[in-house]
Amino acid sequence: MRKGALLRLPLMLWSFEEGLYGDLPAADVLRRLEPYVSDDNAEQLLWALPFYATMTDFLAAVGATRDRREAVTDSEVDAAVKALAS
Repeated sequence: MRKGALLRLPLMLWSFEEGLYGDLPAADVLRRLEPYVSDDNAEQLLWALPFYATMTDFLAAVGATRDRREAVTDSEVDAAVKALAS
């Protein structure tokens, strides 16, 4: 992760079972993010993890995206939209 300004997606995420990052389940992404979150207890961790999951620097650091300037590919967005529509 580079020093400087963090990039953040304009999203607010909540913890659900559905995947968010292509082939990488959301639970795996959140588990990988845990070491980056400063927390006092499990409740605070559950509250903070979805916020960290919107910062592309952290997503890139845990392998959820290839580049800090890219969150998902067009095909992943298309697949998500189709899944929601069905």
